[in-house]
Amino acid sequence: MHCAADFGIMEAKKEAIHMYEQVQIPLEILKGKYSAMILLYLCHEGTQRFGEIRTAVGSVSNKVLSKQLRDLEYQGMLVRIAGRHPNLCCSYSVTERALSLLPALEALHSWGCGQRI
Repeated sequence: MHCAADFGIMEAKKEAIHMYEQVQIPLEILKGKYSAMILLYLCHEGTQRFGEIRTAVGSVSNKVLSKQLRDLEYQGMLVRIAGRHPNLCCSYSVTERALSLLPALEALHSWGCGQRI
């Protein structure tokens, strides 16, 4: 037989697990090395072409950047806008879902500014 105290502890554990699971959602989106940088850049600069994103991110291979962009698109954070002709580069734009993450990204940026590794 469980007493009321045991029940309270079990509920607290369930709540902690639920909170952990909810924190994992944005962390899963941001797990890519350049994901946060890409999202911050596009949130602030608007729709950008692949080359513009590559320049903003810095030294990243086309292959790695393409994968990061595909992952963010799959997660509903970006929309890929195809060029008018097959030879023209596509552009990327953030979704409302990505914009809703912007305050958290900016908070992480602010926190990171005060840290040393």
